[in-house]
Amino acid sequence: MRLVVAFIATLFFQTGKAQSFKANIDRSAIALDQYVQVEFTLENANGNNFTPPDFGGWTVIQGPSTSSSVSIINGVRSSSISYVFVLSPKSIGALFIGKASIVVGNKTLLTDPLKVSVSKSSPQASLNNKETKALSKQDIFVIAKANHEKAYVGQQIIIEYKLYTSVDVDNYNIIHTPEFKGFHVNNIPRLSYDNRESINGRNYVTKVIFAASIYPIQNGKFEIEPLHTRASVVVDDNRNNPGSFFLLPATEGVNLVSNPLQIDVQSLPQPVPQNFSGAVGNFSLATRVDQLNVKVNDAISVSLYVEGDGDLNRIGKPYLQLDSSAFQLYEPKITKENTDYKLNGFIGMRELIYPIVATQPGIYQIVPTFIYFNPDSEKYISLAPEIFNMNVTGIGRSAAHEDDNHIPLQDSELTIIKNPRLSGESRFIGSTTYYILLVLPLLGWLGSFFYSRKRFKKELENRDSIRLIRKKKDSLEKLNGLSASQNTSKTIADSAFDIMQAYLMEYLRIDDHAISKSEWKEKINNANLNQSVKSKIITVFNDAEMALFAGQMNQEEIKDMIKKVREIVENTNPEG
Repeated sequence: MRLVVAFIATLFFQTGKAQSFKANIDRSAIALDQYVQVEFTLENANGNNFTPPDFGGWTVIQGPSTSSSVSIINGVRSSSISYVFVLSPKSIGALFIGKASIVVGNKTLLTDPLKVSVSKSSPQASLNNKETKALSKQDIFVIAKANHEKAYVGQQIIIEYKLYTSVDVDNYNIIHTPEFKGFHVNNIPRLSYDNRESINGRNYVTKVIFAASIYPIQNGKFEIEPLHTRASVVVDDNRNNPGSFFLLPATEGVNLVSNPLQIDVQSLPQPVPQNFSGAVGNFSLATRVDQLNVKVNDAISVSLYVEGDGDLNRIGKPYLQLDSSAFQLYEPKITKENTDYKLNGFIGMRELIYPIVATQPGIYQIVPTFIYFNPDSEKYISLAPEIFNMNVTGIGRSAAHEDDNHIPLQDSELTIIKNPRLSGESRFIGSTTYYILLVLPLLGWLGSFFYSRKRFKKELENRDSIRLIRKKKDSLEKLNGLSASQNTSKTIADSAFDIMQAYLMEYLRIDDHAISKSEWKEKINNANLNQSVKSKIITVFNDAEMALFAGQMNQEEIKDMIKKVREIVENTNPEG
């Protein structure tokens, strides 16, 4: 019986219409500021790997949006799936929509190409008023402008799209913004108020409806495609019918297309200076050193603050001019980074700290330097606002035994003398005693070097220990204050949780930034902590999360949470 039912069902669903894959457009003739909808429909088949045409000569405003349907009429099953695009022409004349493809079983089905005739923009709207004329392109339009049509790679370019209108506009909606291919893009988050401008003696109300800051990432000639907007133009504001119950004005939609923009991007001039940062624009540099009088093996922090209107993504680090035989230089750490929009574009700032260790006594200069390219003067600019004179005292390291991270000598390298000999004959030279005495200073230097490294490492550990002890004391004092606080239970719970987080960030050496709960859990699991301490930390996290969603905690729960946080702080120490 089951076999009979299955056979009938299979026969039923296979008795359908023929398979087909077709393309249709809603109209074959449009104006330059109008849109065409193209629909690719697969009927009575299951397809995959749909591939749309190239759409050369068109801007894709929307799509693909898909829809499907199934119907059974008189025992005949029909199905279809459609892929719909809304397109805008880029030029007038005859434009084509190429073939789309889809795979059905082992076959690839193709649609026929379509032809659309595109003419110049026709009158956009009829104002539905016998006393007024049809709306023209001079009544309302959008103009795109770039502050630089020729620019260098990495230079900031501000692009604005401004609406001009001499008729009442109820509202507008941006349908399509350019993709800015070949550029890094920051949309400008600003409000533009209505202004008034005059063009050829005609007055317009203007408004910047979209703006972006773009940075070229490669050289070449680029076309920025138009921005598409639909404005609602008021055609009847009900002044002739003041008694109407519905006082909303009657409007008619108008499609507005801005002009395209041509941007010519040039490569930076050659030769590029050594140590060029990659920054293009206008920049400033501020520098600071935490101490000028140090001992050998002391750590020094050199802070550099860079600010300018270039692309932070392209900016490398400033460099330090110093005597590499007297200092051990480490990779800098970015401590601050931010981008703000101001009147003439985005301004980025970055703060870096270079750790340096003195290795030889003497008086030396450290010169922080930042090289950038100024597109206005078309020159490379070197910033070195301050020279730091460092006084290093103590016993120096042996330059011959620095570790691999030490920066080698450059112009000041001395030639090594090979196979030294004294004039005349001597039995002492070449003897065992001679070589022992020759090696002794080297062994002494090596011992001093490794001892100095060990002492420096120990000093860093001691500094971390002192900092953690201070943090522990401060955290316990704050917890004692919470126990006597009269604030709400929610406020006390939040404060206890914040105290624990701040202490753990110091203990685990986590940078001062927000991390997720899953990141916290991973760091806690990997930390060298007692298992009971780890369990208490996870419990406090869960209690805080429950307090966030469930609301107030009772007094006993608050006391228990403070107790757990205190035990967490007390049972962690610098040795882990």
